[in-house]
Amino acid sequence: MDSRNRMKWVVVRRDTKVFIGGNYRSIAILRHIENTVRQFGLSPILASNFEVRESEIYLDAISLLQDCGIAIFEITIDAGQLMEIERAIKFIEKKNSLLLYQQLKRDEKPYPRMLWGVEVAQVGYMHIDELTQKVNDFLKVMK
Repeated sequence: MDSRNRMKWVVVRRDTKVFIGGNYRSIAILRHIENTVRQFGLSPILASNFEVRESEIYLDAISLLQDCGIAIFEITIDAGQLMEIERAIKFIEKKNSLLLYQQLKRDEKPYPRMLWGVEVAQVGYMHIDELTQKVNDFLKVMK
């Protein structure tokens, strides 16, 4: 990670902060979501932008999540997001959470079955423009 981009503290209203979670092997997609959120006038919170202690990475990520009013998770590649998603449902209204996943075919759910029953919006996309539109549509409802 580029240390020049690390932030130590963000002071903005909780309802304008959007937690972005997912597998960092898909960092380009997470950064795209981050930029889309920023262009929408909200404050994206991506844990990799913060100083986190390696030994406390889970607690630090949950702390960042708890301070947000909205959560977006890219769940195509499993990275243990289930714990964060469960916390998001506890700390953030269900309608304020979105799960995104890449599809090779329409109506396909390539992510772990454990997430299929989670009671938050689950939206597939097949190209980057569709991803952008899905995030924008979700955020319009949040504003």
